[in-house]
Formats: sequence, structure tokens, C-alpha cells
Amino acid sequence: MKILEYLPKLEIELRNALNEKKYADCEENIYNVLSKCITFDSLQYFKNILDLASELDIFIDPVKIPKRFKNIQRAINVCVENLQLGGIINILRYVNNYNICYRELDTYKISLVKKIKQDNLLMENLKDLFGEIDNSFIYFFYNDLPDGLYNFFIQTDGIYPGFSDYEEILDQIRFYFNHYSVYGLSVKNLGNISRFLKIFKENTKNSQKIKSTGTSNENVFLTIEIDGKSHLISEHNLKKTLDKMIDPTIYNFYTYSMVLLGGLGPEGHGFTYSTPKGELIEICSDRKESQAIIIKFKKFLKETFLQKLTKELSLNNMSEKSIKEIIQFLVNTIQDKDYIDITKREPLIKKIKSYLFSNIELKKIYKSKIEDFNRKISYAFSVILRPVDLIDQFKCRMNLVAEDKINSEDISKLTKLKDKSHYDVLKERFFFQKIVELFYQRFKSELTNFTKK
Repeated sequence: MKILEYLPKLEIELRNALNEKKYADCEENIYNVLSKCITFDSLQYFKNILDLASELDIFIDPVKIPKRFKNIQRAINVCVENLQLGGIINILRYVNNYNICYRELDTYKISLVKKIKQDNLLMENLKDLFGEIDNSFIYFFYNDLPDGLYNFFIQTDGIYPGFSDYEEILDQIRFYFNHYSVYGLSVKNLGNISRFLKIFKENTKNSQKIKSTGTSNENVFLTIEIDGKSHLISEHNLKKTLDKMIDPTIYNFYTYSMVLLGGLGPEGHGFTYSTPKGELIEICSDRKESQAIIIKFKKFLKETFLQKLTKELSLNNMSEKSIKEIIQFLVNTIQDKDYIDITKREPLIKKIKSYLFSNIELKKIYKSKIEDFNRKISYAFSVILRPVDLIDQFKCRMNLVAEDKINSEDISKLTKLKDKSHYDVLKERFFFQKIVELFYQRFKSELTNFTKK
């Protein structure tokens, strides 16, 4: 029986026990169920049990949950076996949010936590992923998690069959995050960002330059060939963030380029970002992601235009009711599928024009200029509905960076596939790299102790 299905029965049992003054039985039952919730599939029900305990005035002490650390590690191991990296992050969010890893820390452990907190990049990353964190969670991340993974990988047969020794296994784990897939995206470490920036500087004078239009600043795009990949780069924006890209004390992911040819995706495109570890990371853009990005981009254009239109109609003293009706009509007329189906463009424009011509108040306000107004609206929506590719979108965002309307480090947050952005991928990768580093230190420590014996 699933935990959620068991809840009604559990509640009846607990209420009966409370009526019979069997408080010890109630608490034991609650803690046993909470322990069973700490699995990959059932953690989502943990809150339901806590809510039930709260309703029954039963105070929950995490320390009393049986096998909690063992069950957390088992849940994480399931994710590792199935390469569900996002699942690991979700488990750790539950662990942190509900204080499941709480424990009293002795003097040595508190001293260790203080030392860990001196790693500013790590602390920013942990808070970025998990929100507010306490000393227990920091110690769990730094000590228990690497230990659990060590036991899972090194002391379990068959995790990496075909490799002759533990060093080879460790190499596979360490290098995994140089080229892997997550959330339907391919991620690849292209190398040291300093090297790429050096190539950029050397090629600046010789590269093909494309002047951008429609921006108040001079924004020039370069195409540069690096290691068989053709990169589209905003010269202005890159020079603007050069120092930050190579600063090892800054926790951010800056946009470097768009890969035009030789990228990881089926269309050969990809986006590249610098990391706090001094790497250049490419994240692919497959067809499905391209479509999602284009829809989001066109929604941005549409929302921006409708805001301007609302302001204009208000300034012309149109009633709030009419403004609301017009804007709502324009919002409802174009759906997500219409943004990418070019055959819908003309029929939709015709529909919009027909509606606007039928609005009596609009005609009265604009009088003889109603056709000009209609033409203006039609043109705006023609721009929104026109075919657009990722290159257009990349240039548009680079122009916004050049105009100081958005920051270079915000681009990865705007580039999404479903509910996951490139920024999510980058910050999670940074976290897993640290876990692997701690795991490797654990392995080396064990190896040293074994040699001494």
C-alpha cells in the first residue's frame, strides 16, 4: 500500500491510540511511517505525515526517525544507479527543508563546518540550490554524502563492470561531468575559459564581423572557429565581462557564445557559458528545446508590445473596460502553437484587423487614423509571428545585454526547456563536481591508510 493511500487508515489508528492514551504507540507509529517515507518514490509524502502529526499535537524530533541516514543514502543510490541527477537534488531539498539530517554536532564537527563555510563559492552554490541551510546539512553534505557514495561505488561489486581497479572507476566518476546528459540536454566541458578567451583576442581582428542593428549601442558579432566549432560572439559583451569570467571568487555563469556549427544538438547549435571553476561549458539545444525557447522569446515580444499598447490606449482616454477587452482578445488570439506555425500568420493578422475595425470606441478615438493604428498593430504582430531561429534570439539577448537591460549571467536563466533552465544545469553540475571531489578525497584517504598498514 502506498504511503498516501495509507494516511487515512493511519490517522484513524493514531486517533484511537490517543483516545486510549497510548501516546508512546502513536509516536512510534508516526516515526516508523516517516522512516518509510524516506525513499526515492515516497519522500513527497513526508510533509503529509508531518501535517498529520502537527494536527494531532505530536511533536516530531528528526533524531527519533529510524534509519533516516541509511534511507537517505539508499534513495540517493537509486538515483545514481539510474543516472537521475535531478532526483538527487530533489531528495536533498527534502532533507534540508524538513531537517531530516539534524543532529547535535560536537566541537570537532562544528570546527569542521566553520572551515567549510570559508569556501564562499560552495556556500553560495548550496544556498542557490537548497535555500537556507544549517550546520547539520552542511556536515551531512560534506561528510555523510561522500562516505555513502564511497561505500556504494567502491565496496559494491558490479557498479562499473569491466574496469580492473578502483583508480579506473574513480577516473570514470571524476570525468563523467565533462560530457553527460541531463533533463534531455547534452552538457560538455570544452576546456579552460582562459584558453578560449586568448583565442578570442587573437582572432578579433581577423574574424568575420556582423554589425547588429536595432540597438542604441555599437554591438558587433564575430564568428570564430575554435576546435572545429563555429562560435557566434558579441565582441562588446565579451570584453565587458572578461575579468569576471576568469575571476575564481565570483559565483556566476557568464554567456560566452552561441555555437553555430559543430554543437552538440542535432541542429549543430549550442550555448556556451563560463563557470566559477574557469571552464567553458556547452549546453546543447535540440529541436524540442529550440521550439520551447522560440515560443518563450515570442511571448516576451508579445508581452512587451501589449504593455506599450495598454499605455498608449490609456493616454488616449479609452475606458478601462475596452482596453481590457482589446488586450484580452489579443492575448487569447495567439496560442503557443501559433508562434511556430508560419501558416497561421496571415489568418491571425486578418482576424486581429477585423476585430479592431469592429471596435466602436477605438474608431471614435482614432477617427481618421484608425487605419494607421490598425496597420501599426498588424505590423507588430507580423514581427512577433515571423519565423525566428535561435541565432535571432541569441543576438536579441546580446543586444539587451549591450543596452544594460539584462546581464550576461542572466542569459542562462532565460534559456529553458520545460521547467529547467541552462542555469539549473550549470549550478547542479557545480554541486556534483564538489561531491565528486569530496568522494575522491575520501578514496585517497582510504588508499593512504591501507598503504600504511
